[in-house]
Amino acid sequence: MLRSLTDLWSRMPEGSSYRFDRFIVDLRSACLRRDGIVVPLRPKSFDVLVHLVRNPGRLVAKGELIDSVWQNVIVTENSLAQCIREIREALGDNTQSVIETVAKRGYLFAPSVIVDGAAASGRAVPCRCPTDRRSRCCHSTI
Repeated sequence: MLRSLTDLWSRMPEGSSYRFDRFIVDLRSACLRRDGIVVPLRPKSFDVLVHLVRNPGRLVAKGELIDSVWQNVIVTENSLAQCIREIREALGDNTQSVIETVAKRGYLFAPSVIVDGAAASGRAVPCRCPTDRRSRCCHSTI
């Protein structure tokens, strides 16, 4: 049985990754890279990051993240908060502009994301910002 989402993602086809800013979230090797250098993250923090990166520009509820990452394990929101803190530190997100906190609701991954892989072929996943759909998104950093 798979121990975590990281186990599942590490078995994906070679090249399955998500790019934003100077970072690559590599599912094949289950690691985060900045400018080609591995940035250490604990497995659950990596799983949280993957869930957020797969949902750019969308408010992801805390409960959704907990259910997705911890599945049938009961954890407190503090476990999620620790993961978010570690991810922000790894990304250098001191101003919370990459992962925005929506008070009492959840988190929003702000940058646009490029999906790489056999099935995705490098398609861009735009931010779905509700404040600026007609022109350049207010969250876009690429």
